[in-house]
Amino acid sequence: MLTNSEINAIEQTIRYTFKNKCLISQAFTRSSYHYEHPEDQSNEVLEFIGDSVLSLLVVDYLLDRYSDKSGSGLYTRLDEGEFSVVRSFFVNKSFLAKKMRKLDLHQYLRMSIGDEKQGVDNAMSVLEDLFESIVGAVFLDTGRNLNKTKDTIIPLLEIEKELDEYDGKIKISYKNLVQEWCDKYGYDRPKYETYQTDDGMFVSICRVAEQNIAGKGKGYNGKEAEKDAASVVYRQLEDIESSVCGVEVSIENAINMLQEFCQSKGARKPGYETVKDVIFEDNGHEFTVRCTLDGMYTEGKGAKVKDAKKEAAYRMMDALGLIK
Repeated sequence: MLTNSEINAIEQTIRYTFKNKCLISQAFTRSSYHYEHPEDQSNEVLEFIGDSVLSLLVVDYLLDRYSDKSGSGLYTRLDEGEFSVVRSFFVNKSFLAKKMRKLDLHQYLRMSIGDEKQGVDNAMSVLEDLFESIVGAVFLDTGRNLNKTKDTIIPLLEIEKELDEYDGKIKISYKNLVQEWCDKYGYDRPKYETYQTDDGMFVSICRVAEQNIAGKGKGYNGKEAEKDAASVVYRQLEDIESSVCGVEVSIENAINMLQEFCQSKGARKPGYETVKDVIFEDNGHEFTVRCTLDGMYTEGKGAKVKDAKKEAAYRMMDALGLIK
């Protein structure tokens, strides 16, 4: 549990007073701390809730700003693609990490000794998770009241200021979005096959080989056709955005997923070493296995070496920002 002074400092910063202080303490508890202190629940579920709520809060704000109240239907000054791009701008990892650093709340994050040594509290993915956990905690503390949550969270994003600078500059480049997605997961650049048809139109096929995804687009020139093809592919990629290589990462598959990630990046294989074996009075064991990769290391514990290895691999995936 966070101290009263820590909780007060957090509440003053976000300008919200929690009725249930346990929620805000849980929001600042990483899973690595929970593994060492099982009595303290981790922020994973709060982060999951906050991720969904935050997206809805941003969309709701955008509707207030860009929709017209007149008429019987929904009239907006942005189309679906523009809404998607602007929403993504405010919920992406780098933006949330930047806001969290400005709030300077990650100093209160509770984590394992290993995480502290690695300085993961300043990692972009960890800062993003913390922001989303705070959103989840506020949402639950308000009795799942979206309007009250919005009143607290939107000012933290400084969304109005950002939108004042953003208005008039909304340009969608699906080719860039597809490229950024591939870069994020260490994939090769997307390939485009473009040709002209007998009727003078151009056709382009965009492929992301590692995901076995392809999209066809048309246009009056090659450039337009490639943009159209990229938009088709990007919408497919959005469906698997929350996973690594399209497969959800869990404790059980973490070893294989980490191995596949290293292969896709052309990196060395992760190393595993049993660094501790504690034997209890009932002859039970608690093994500690260390996973090392490119100068980083994480540790996992378990009654069997295999279980400890799985946990170490999962923590490494988390430290690399590959777990959503």
